[in-house]
Amino acid sequence: MRGSEARAVRNLGHTEVVLRNAVHDALTARHHRLDRPGQWYDDPAGELNQHARADIATFGFWQALLARRSAGPDAASGQAASNVYPTADASSILIGANQDTAFRRLAEVMGRPELAADDRYATHHARGERQQELDGLIARWSATYDATELLELLHEGGVPAGRVYRAEDMFADEHFTARNAIVRVRNSRGHEFAMQNVAPRLSDTPGGVRWSGPELGEHTDDVLAGLGYAAAAIERLRNDAIV
Repeated sequence: MRGSEARAVRNLGHTEVVLRNAVHDALTARHHRLDRPGQWYDDPAGELNQHARADIATFGFWQALLARRSAGPDAASGQAASNVYPTADASSILIGANQDTAFRRLAEVMGRPELAADDRYATHHARGERQQELDGLIARWSATYDATELLELLHEGGVPAGRVYRAEDMFADEHFTARNAIVRVRNSRGHEFAMQNVAPRLSDTPGGVRWSGPELGEHTDDVLAGLGYAAAAIERLRNDAIV
């Protein structure tokens, strides 16, 4: 995944990084104790937030209707310009230009170089004090471009930015395809649908998606029988619409 393609699911992603690092350390320690050679640990950043929102691939496969994001809720308090901004094609772009030099580049791309010299926006602290005002200004500008065109402008201008991925963006991304990040499986009825693949992966034991999961209520009888319910009692529960 390209390093510039930032994701907006921040807190979930950061939490998962910590957990994955813990798993990595535990696996490394286990291999050393067992005197094994170890394995490569493949944990791509581009798939991290795909797993933080583990249902997005399947949800997007079945439904084309997806929630759109707008500027505001993903803002880091006191850090501007660092937020999710809308585009003309109902997509969203994450821009991280709160550092002074990055903001100067953003102002140039916007065709508003005077913003970087304006006392209201010239420093990190000043921009943080006027965060809502500045975010609104940037959002009105970003909303005049389609996402692809806007990203091209930002990247050419050296501004850190990336598309906020929706499910359809994942399916269209060549990096997701090359890494087999999304796989297609069949359920017990023979219907094929998309699911996220295993991540992280180990070189010798990468894992994989073996099945799509049970049908609703598929194991109800087994669970109830394991709890001591007789077949007749289970049947009564089903007849009474309790299970």
